Amino acid sequence: MSNKLTVGDVFEARKNMKVYAEIPSHFAYLNLPNDPTPAKQDVLVGCLMWRDDHELDLGYLMGRYVVEHAAMEGGGTAHGPHDRYPDGWHIRARKLKADGSYDPHGVEIEFYQSGAFTAVNEKVPVVGKLHRKVDFVAA
Repeated sequence: MSNKLTVGDVFEARKNMKVYAEIPSHFAYLNLPNDPTPAKQDVLVGCLMWRDDHELDLGYLMGRYVVEHAAMEGGGTAHGPHDRYPDGWHIRARKLKADGSYDPHGVEIEFYQSGAFTAVNEKVPVVGKLHRKVDFVAA
């Protein structure tokens, strides 16, 4: 899979990149006014969302991320067994700290690099690479 991100690749999420991120439910669903429960929704990085008297600034999603998961998945059927859509190259990534180090509690985003999904980013330039450190403990 050429030009596809792999685990450990570092990329930058820039303004207007479409991704799936957790946002308060009242921004995602019209029938849930004032519900702060997180809901995964496709959003535009760095943009503003409004709902009633509330504003959500998605600028916090901008920055560098490391790919934690990359695999072909997500396909299925829609309105019947003959209405199929294929898997896509699914990316799950975590935001790095400002100094570029790994943050296990960093914001998580997802998107696809192929397939019939609402958040597809085919060309995402790699700006670095992180390698996992594995510590072995003697038994």
